[in-house]
Amino acid sequence: MLRKHSTKSKSVIYDFVVLPAVGAENSASQNLMKAELERVDDFCELALNRRDVENQIDKLGMRYE
Repeated sequence: MLRKHSTKSKSVIYDFVVLPAVGAENSASQNLMKAELERVDDFCELALNRRDVENQIDKLGMRYE
């Protein structure tokens, strides 16, 4: 949870996403990608740049659905 400040209306959050190496297709890499996607989705829910984030997720091929 972020701390609220009386003079600020938004926060800028910098985050890093860890992904398996290109071509790695095993259960560990799948689990890592799933966990990272869940984390990104949590941040993305209220993000002002949600569409930009979703576009990057698609470019990285993080969704298999």
